[in-house]
Amino acid sequence: MTATHVYSDATATYDTLIVLGNPAKDDGTPNRILKARLNKALDLYNAGVSKTIIVTGGAAHNFYLESEVMANYLVEHGVDDRHIIQDQISLNTIDNAANCAKIMKAKNLETALIVTSAFHMKRAKLLFEKQNLNVEIVSGKESMFFRLVTLPLYPFEWILRQIIDKRNPWL
Repeated sequence: MTATHVYSDATATYDTLIVLGNPAKDDGTPNRILKARLNKALDLYNAGVSKTIIVTGGAAHNFYLESEVMANYLVEHGVDDRHIIQDQISLNTIDNAANCAKIMKAKNLETALIVTSAFHMKRAKLLFEKQNLNVEIVSGKESMFFRLVTLPLYPFEWILRQIIDKRNPWL
């Protein structure tokens, strides 16, 4: 990943933040991964990086709309709900990129900072760039335990996801 696509300028502003979804817990609240992404988005929003937030994700892995879970969390933490746009139909990162491209075009948003997890940055960047979007990317803060235990398993999960995603198996 080239440094030009990773958010590093504390004074930069974007037309929108895009927070990529992750399945909610069984009680409908954000899981650890999603909470890290949302907290990063809150920090960026409160710092004035963007006044608009697109939250992505349908009910891909359970009965909860990921975008709705995220929107509720953001509103509970002080974000004006008028600043939140929900993509409620995406079921994976491929869908996220395509739907966000449509939303950005419809709302005349030209630049975006994507908020995801460190393990997901390369794939997300690639898929959003395939949509010809002007994006940079940043990750939420994950615990040391998560990075040491979960991240080494991610390549296996990624391969499994590619096999399962019949619509576009290799990206």
